[in-house]
Amino acid sequence: MENGNIPEDKQKQIHRLLHDLMNPLTVIMGYAQLMTNRDDLPVDVLKQAQDIYEQAIEVSHIAEKIKKTVLSGNSGPSGSVLVLDTQGSVFNTIQGFNFNNVACYRAKDLAEAVDFVHLNPVRTVVVNLDSLALDDVLVQLNTARPGIPLVLINSDKNKTEDLLSTGYPVLVPPLEESAVLEQLKAMPDPAGDD
Repeated sequence: MENGNIPEDKQKQIHRLLHDLMNPLTVIMGYAQLMTNRDDLPVDVLKQAQDIYEQAIEVSHIAEKIKKTVLSGNSGPSGSVLVLDTQGSVFNTIQGFNFNNVACYRAKDLAEAVDFVHLNPVRTVVVNLDSLALDDVLVQLNTARPGIPLVLINSDKNKTEDLLSTGYPVLVPPLEESAVLEQLKAMPDPAGDD
C-alpha cells in the first residue's frame, strides 16, 4: 500500500524516525514538567524548565503534523482504545465488549502506552491502576499527548474517592460492558482532530 507518492518502505522509515524523535522528547518533556513543579529550585531555573517544556511540546506538535501530513492514512487505527494493563485481566474483559468497530489495544507497561499514544490517534486510554502509580501515568501520558482522555480502573475501593477527585471517570471491577461503553462514548474521536 502506498500513501500518495511515498513508497511503503519510505513511510515505514519516516514512521520509525518520528518514533525515535518522540522517545527522547517525551523524557525531556517529563523531566521539564517535573522540574516546574519543584519549589526548591530558583525562579530562573523554573522559568528555564517551563521554556524547555513548552519548546518540547512545540516540537511534538511539529512531529504530529509531519505524521498527519506525510503518513495520513497510514498512522494507525482511528479512534482506538488503549488499555494500559500490566496484568492483562482488565484488557481481556474489555476486549470482549462490543465497541462498534473501535479497535482495542493493550499496552503492557507505561513506556509502551506512551509510544502507542505518540503514534496513533487514540480515543482514550483505560488505565488499570492495580500495579501503576497514578502520578506517573498522568505525567507521562499527558506529556505524550496533553489532555488525553483517561478512564481509571481501580479495584481498591478505599482509593476510589481520592481518584474521583482527579476528575477522570473511575470504574471498579467487576467491569460491566454498559459502564465502560458509556465512558468511551463520552470521549472525543481523535480522527476529527486537527
